[in-house]
Amino acid sequence: MPATPLQLECDSRLSQATEAMHARRFAEAEASLLLAQRAAAASGADDPRNAVVLHHLGLLRGGQQRFAEAITFLRDAIAAWETSLGKDDPHVCASLNALGHLHAMVGEPEQALDPFRRCLGVWERVRGPAHQVVATCLHNLATQLAAAKRHEEAIPLFERAIRIDEEHHGPDAPEIADTLEAYAASMAALGREAVAMSLLGRAHAIRRAAGLADDGSPGMPPAGEGGCCGGNGSCGGAKSGGGDCKGDGSCGSGNHDHGHDHGHDHGHGHGHSHEHGSGHGH
Repeated sequence: MPATPLQLECDSRLSQATEAMHARRFAEAEASLLLAQRAAAASGADDPRNAVVLHHLGLLRGGQQRFAEAITFLRDAIAAWETSLGKDDPHVCASLNALGHLHAMVGEPEQALDPFRRCLGVWERVRGPAHQVVATCLHNLATQLAAAKRHEEAIPLFERAIRIDEEHHGPDAPEIADTLEAYAASMAALGREAVAMSLLGRAHAIRRAAGLADDGSPGMPPAGEGGCCGGNGSCGGAKSGGGDCKGDGSCGSGNHDHGHDHGHDHGHGHGHSHEHGSGHGH
């Protein structure tokens, strides 16, 4: 069905906001988003554009380091996705993933677990238990379990993520290095230094072969490392397992399909550009 004038207005304002967010012109982005929010609300509560606007407002507030507001907007976005598209639609994972990363970034790993678990559950149901994006979600969940010092729970998730990545990319693919390093940190935290050093050696060899590391010898990471997040809203060691929205402020391919096209793959390659704004880029 063709977009209405209000929906077209919303899409235009979202595009303006995305461009402004990329340029870190936050006041301009906020003004565009508020206009987009008004147009989306007038289109009805079942229009997915409401969720997209709330998601972007959450990203904006995160970029402004107004974290409590960002969390509220992302929670509202999740509710709006579920109202418009249903709880198992992959688009909800965009906001679940962003919320998990945000909690991790502010040092709340326990609060990050629920959105990452929910994101994992959606992708397992939609794509199956061995899809590449499931490896991403497993990595994110395991990383936050490790940050919460729940290493025994994290280890089997790291191992499963590595198996999935190996099946899709082979044993020496760069996609595996991040998870190997986080896995090694958990093993080190549990006193299994020999295993941890072996895992780090493998990760270092993978990075060196791919031109991603220097020639220095790998060192033992601090116990529990891997739960830190960067100031861009990304989690150190965390990967993007969201839906169609990207953590850099853009949504989908830029045309704001807002969930009307469910046939595409939501952009989930499993590589080191890591879309969705997370630090490694699944």
